[in-house]
Amino acid sequence: MIKKFVFAVFLTGSFILVGCGGPSTEQIAKIDFGTKPQNINKEDLKDAFIDILKDPDSLQIKIVNTALRKAYLPYYKHKTGWIVTIKANAKNSYGGYVGYEDYYILVNSAGKGLEAIKVSESRYLVKFINK
Repeated sequence: MIKKFVFAVFLTGSFILVGCGGPSTEQIAKIDFGTKPQNINKEDLKDAFIDILKDPDSLQIKIVNTALRKAYLPYYKHKTGWIVTIKANAKNSYGGYVGYEDYYILVNSAGKGLEAIKVSESRYLVKFINK
């Protein structure tokens, strides 16, 4: 009885994982990423950090790579846009700076930061489009 239950759970989990795949090639071709932003401004990128930092006013940004890449975020309401790579530093709860960490920032065609994702946590959160 237990073996049948474990098998049923495994089988159900397999079907769920198969259904969680990303969009097909045809769906990706139809995605509107907007026009490539011309200017990336540090102040516009800060908006992406408002909800995730203890002290967003202390945020320091170093832009690492402005060679923008198309991307979508399948687990963030399927947001799409362009990725900018930055290093960010901000104060923690104790008032000390934590040190620079690498982030991907999803920006729209106006260069406004939509979402900030740590590079170390981005494996399944950011899907790059190679077009």
